[in-house]
Amino acid sequence: MTNPSPSSVPRRAVLSDEEISRFLRGIWRFNQALGQVLKPKLEQQYGIDTKEYYLLHSIARGAVYPKMLADTLHLPFSLVSRHLDTLSKAGLLSRQLDPEDSRRVRLTLTPLGEEVLQGVRDVVHRSASERLRGLDSAGLDLLMQAVDLISGEDDAAPFVTPSAEPLSEVHP
Repeated sequence: MTNPSPSSVPRRAVLSDEEISRFLRGIWRFNQALGQVLKPKLEQQYGIDTKEYYLLHSIARGAVYPKMLADTLHLPFSLVSRHLDTLSKAGLLSRQLDPEDSRRVRLTLTPLGEEVLQGVRDVVHRSASERLRGLDSAGLDLLMQAVDLISGEDDAAPFVTPSAEPLSEVHP
């Protein structure tokens, strides 16, 4: 049996206040539960927090300028700059003048930054998988279609498939 596409699922015109509250509570609780698991693991194993993970991931995906990172992640530029300083001091990224425009600084991950990013991705994926393990394949597919529909983007989340390699503990 194939799952219906988001466009073929009948939509309700109005949700009740209770339905909206239930949805928002559920998203909040999921995010909090995942964060409670991830925060200590990321800090202990890799010395970074979730915002720094998102920065590393976004750089790896092509957001290689500080302003571009702030815009991509919807974060204040001053916060991005502070986290970039931390990541640079930890040896996870390097900054160079852009060869095409010497007024801009271009960011790249160092080999250590790439290794840390992959390890963190593995931790994130395992932790999220634990939270989603109660869903069967059809339920997970429907959930992902719903997430795509409500987020307004096909690939909004900064996650990729984890590596098949065992998780190494890297300490920057």
